[in-house]
Amino acid sequence: MRPRLFSWTTPFAFASVVGLALLIVISAEEIKGTRHPLVTPPLISADWFNEFPQRIDRITATLQTLHLPVNLPAPQLEPQGGGNLRWTMRRYRIILPRPANPENFDALFDPIRNLVPGVVVHVVERPLGTEVMIGVEGLRTHSLAFDWLNRNPRIAIVIDEFGDDLLLARDFAGLEAQLTFGVSPFRTFSPGIAERFSLNQREVLIHLPMEGPSGEDPGEGGLRLALQRDDIVANIDRSLNALPHAVGACAPSQSRFASDKQHLQWTFEHLAEQRLFFLDMGSTEKPLCPQAREAGAQCLEHTTTIDTVDEPSAVEAAVKKLIDQAQVRGDQVAVGRATSTTLEALRTVLPEFAEQHIDIVPLSQLLPATPRVESH
Repeated sequence: MRPRLFSWTTPFAFASVVGLALLIVISAEEIKGTRHPLVTPPLISADWFNEFPQRIDRITATLQTLHLPVNLPAPQLEPQGGGNLRWTMRRYRIILPRPANPENFDALFDPIRNLVPGVVVHVVERPLGTEVMIGVEGLRTHSLAFDWLNRNPRIAIVIDEFGDDLLLARDFAGLEAQLTFGVSPFRTFSPGIAERFSLNQREVLIHLPMEGPSGEDPGEGGLRLALQRDDIVANIDRSLNALPHAVGACAPSQSRFASDKQHLQWTFEHLAEQRLFFLDMGSTEKPLCPQAREAGAQCLEHTTTIDTVDEPSAVEAAVKKLIDQAQVRGDQVAVGRATSTTLEALRTVLPEFAEQHIDIVPLSQLLPATPRVESH
């Protein structure tokens, strides 16, 4: 015989059941709707208590597999319940351009509706967004708030690896778009290139030279695992002195240096002290932004790379795809290389961004707003 969680004859058990019933009634009132009415919860048993968290976990996992316009962000976790019944409600907030048919969001959640017994999905369309509430047996377990942008989608296009070709940099600076440029600090023409970008009112990032995946030498001013904190700070300051117009720094996460948490901590702490934000241009398999934010540095991750190959038609197609991505997913950060192929693709496609009401903005405009500290 399976052991019971508690004896149904005790006063404590009676209070737990009454409390659960009240929770179900209150939560049901929050998520009920005419389109998908709530089911009546079954007789509460020990099996019910055991299965309830498993149902929630299945819903959470399935949400990540839905064909939503954008990947779900990390949810806000809110403890719920009490006594023998405790669970965590997951609250997601997603900001997107207004879709042409917001009502189609209802069908996106069909895979959830028959996933586990007692599940209810209720979609509420609002003037400035759509809210999706999910419950199990009348208890709300997930909430997704889709907020429609009251502006055009924005794209920051970052072109990196400048420093050796002054003429190419001049041509990029002349493009009629607020591009952002990454400059390696100790190349032949780096100071002049950064100065040219600044005169054209374009944002400049320092491309931090880091020790490569197999220990490759990053060169002058490079960040190496053999260095201690003071040496890392000194090398970052050397880069800043070489490129005084820089507003941020960038680096790929695929490097030996970036795999060491302590060295990254020192790096991000100093960037924060110098009021420089950071752009992670590496793969999303091991993003650097969580650690950067923990160290107090603002951080952005790139969402797409526009020139993985040096084939003109492929690069042009990748730049055009940015328009579709922004229209569906909202703000984007695209990274490209300082090559003539990328230059020509941008020259060809950039006019289409304005036609489609997509704003190209400096990278810093995509940084999340920081809380304002009130002075007393």
